Amino acid sequence: MSMGKKNFVIDTNVILHDSSCINHFEEHDIVIPISVLEELDQFKKGNEVLNFHARDFLRTLDSLSGGKLFDGGVKMSPDAGRIIVKLEPEFHPDLSLTFPVTSMITGF
Repeated sequence: MSMGKKNFVIDTNVILHDSSCINHFEEHDIVIPISVLEELDQFKKGNEVLNFHARDFLRTLDSLSGGKLFDGGVKMSPDAGRIIVKLEPEFHPDLSLTFPVTSMITGF
């Protein structure tokens, strides 16, 4: 019995420990928050395994087709799901009243 297509949000730690992680989600879609890419950018320099995974993952994303990752995503392969980079979170209206966008940007 198929449970249907799912969306998985990938965290920085997952990528830093397995740069090929996006190949393990079969037909499901992968969402990567822009904050994860910003964090990975900080790990690119160095000779540790974590640095390798950060560089390898970012190269893989670049090869998938750049700008389309931000505009609805890109299919990984004919049988795989899409990979999408999410630029900013969508808040429930009640949360928007409590946490205005300006406080998220400034950190206050």
